[in-house]
Amino acid sequence: MPKATRLLGSLLLLPAATMALTFPTPPVDSTATGAHSGLPTPADDATDTFVAAAPSGSRSPQTVNLPLVGRPTPPLNSLAPIPQPLKAAAIHHLVATALMKPTLGPHAELAAARPGYAQPVIRVGGRGPVTPASLLKLFTLTTALEVLGTEHRFVTSVVRGSKPSDLILVGGGDPLLAVHRHAKSSASTYPPAATLAALARATSRRLSRLGIVRVHLQYDASLFRGPSVDPAWPRSYLRDNVVSRVSPLWVNEGRIRPGAVRRVNDPARAATHAFRKLLRGHGLRVSGPVKRATAAPDAAVLARVLSPPLSQIVQHTVSLSDNEGAEVLLRQVAVAVGWPGSFRGGVRTVRTTLSDMGLTLEGARFSDGSGLARSDRVPLQLLLDVLQMAASPGHPELSSLVSSLPVAGFSGSLTYRFMRGASAGLGVVRAKTGTLAGVHALAGVLTTTDGSALVFAVVADSAPVQAPLPAQSQIDRIAALLSTCRCRGH
Repeated sequence: MPKATRLLGSLLLLPAATMALTFPTPPVDSTATGAHSGLPTPADDATDTFVAAAPSGSRSPQTVNLPLVGRPTPPLNSLAPIPQPLKAAAIHHLVATALMKPTLGPHAELAAARPGYAQPVIRVGGRGPVTPASLLKLFTLTTALEVLGTEHRFVTSVVRGSKPSDLILVGGGDPLLAVHRHAKSSASTYPPAATLAALARATSRRLSRLGIVRVHLQYDASLFRGPSVDPAWPRSYLRDNVVSRVSPLWVNEGRIRPGAVRRVNDPARAATHAFRKLLRGHGLRVSGPVKRATAAPDAAVLARVLSPPLSQIVQHTVSLSDNEGAEVLLRQVAVAVGWPGSFRGGVRTVRTTLSDMGLTLEGARFSDGSGLARSDRVPLQLLLDVLQMAASPGHPELSSLVSSLPVAGFSGSLTYRFMRGASAGLGVVRAKTGTLAGVHALAGVLTTTDGSALVFAVVADSAPVQAPLPAQSQIDRIAALLSTCRCRGH
């Protein structure tokens, strides 16, 4: 058995076993280094630092035990009944038939391979590139883990301005920065976010020691460059609150409040106004309007808060298919390699990094980091290749990409999927979802009936726009069908 298969097996639910999702929890004092480019500076006695960690009295969800899941017969109610596991050839025929259903439209492709093997066990459909939708996040997050490292943390800081009473709130591109932790969600939210409330407390303590009670607040959002909205996105995305303007300084990912649909027009300014209110709550007199500024590279750091480690941010982004989180990370990787923190710089970094890692990008076109752009195109084989790499023992830094994949019927964007007509996949399919109008996709890993593992991707990118649920259900059925394969030895 190849090492990749053994490693992937440790990340999957095996038949007749209890699912355990493992979330690694790195030491809370792990940091990167750097000045005001969004990376922390070395801690010293003059800086108050808060590190995002689990709230007092609660535990991080290091292991979540899920119930045993049986396999009903027949597992699929819209395909031919399957009374027993089928060999790859039979599965190939049924999958080909399933992909031809009108609910998926004229263009649908599927490929599946054993971990560690380049040759697919099953390959159905065309060979051209597909519209990946949110599957594109797999490439953005692979690049982030490779370039930044699993322990990397992003820093939001308060530094001195040109005058002793001038404070500058410096955005370091923390995608999960919040105003404060809500009591109802603090014990269940994972990963625990850094907050402006903690930053305000640390800032007020530092200013108290310095004898300063009156300040003027500014903000620095210069870490990212270029447009805050991808030119490849439809203009309706902002109007319809599909996505926020990308900014290195925001709270609640640019929403008016946690979990809200509505976005703010200027995320950096909105975050600074929230911070000003918190400072006043600590007795500081904050005068004048908040204005944009650029902090000096050697400005004295008064306080800072650190994000959760990147591995946990990746878990969040994969599980919830977080568009805003992916777009921030796209810009962060560009900044890390010395290119402008823009859409163009991020895409360039992704392509260069993936190519250096040995992936073949012929036919691939990236326009953003989240997959919201319809101009994004990738060959199906490239999706298999990045998943194979993430499961490979040669890339342990990418393991969180696979272990974070939503579990069919249990977690993330698959919580309410596979319930009807696809129950054979419950608990054994782990996959990233991809959805746009007319695009439905899954890519991930699964355990088959005979206990072997498969890496797979299935995409239908010309489905009828007016009937999204039937297309989504058909994609689920096809993944569930794959799980009935007796693919060991193929």
